[in-house]
Amino acid sequence: MAEIGELPDAYSDHDFFVIARPDAAEGLRDSDDWLPARSRLVLRFRETAHGGKAIYDDGHLVEYAVFTPDEIALARVNRYRVIFDRADVAERMRAVAEETRARIVREAPDDGWLVGQLLSEILVAALREARGEHLSASQRRAAAVRHLLALIARHVPAAPGARADDLDPTRRVESTHSVIAERLYEGERASARAHLEAILAIGETALAPRIAGWPSAAWRAVEGRVAAVLSC
Repeated sequence: MAEIGELPDAYSDHDFFVIARPDAAEGLRDSDDWLPARSRLVLRFRETAHGGKAIYDDGHLVEYAVFTPDEIALARVNRYRVIFDRADVAERMRAVAEETRARIVREAPDDGWLVGQLLSEILVAALREARGEHLSASQRRAAAVRHLLALIARHVPAAPGARADDLDPTRRVESTHSVIAERLYEGERASARAHLEAILAIGETALAPRIAGWPSAAWRAVEGRVAAVLSC
């Protein structure tokens, strides 16, 4: 489960692993008999080869995965706590967390890729919005925000005492970079154009001074294109 010290609040779901013997694991994945308050379940389904989700009658969400001890290595985790251990689970989880951190570093795209993707998504979002494809445009804006926040997490120091989620750059931005989060949210609430302009402005002010080889000409070209196609 989640790391000790990060207590759940009224908006938390339950997210956990179950470690089972090889002869029992598949039965647990296919059954809901072992879940608490089973009579209150309104939905349970198999999400992945190892995991499932369940929803209770009050809307509470449970997300879980069932692994054998040897399958723990398939997981990706950053912060965790082991509640019950009969198979060196704590040591295996420590190794998985270390490998997850190393994999994040190995697989992380470079700044050039992230900036290029960010500008591309902004352009596509603007063009589709201008064409009237509002739902598709909103998805592209979300992708642009994700690339922006990946760069922010990498280059802009977080607020003192705040800790980012290294598996998802969109998590906890309100505590790590509150001003940036508020600007993005205000833009999103205002209009598609305001949202894209907020993304571009944040990149120019927060990232350009910190990233070597910042593509200023490309940034200006994208800003001009967004303003031109969304001027109406």
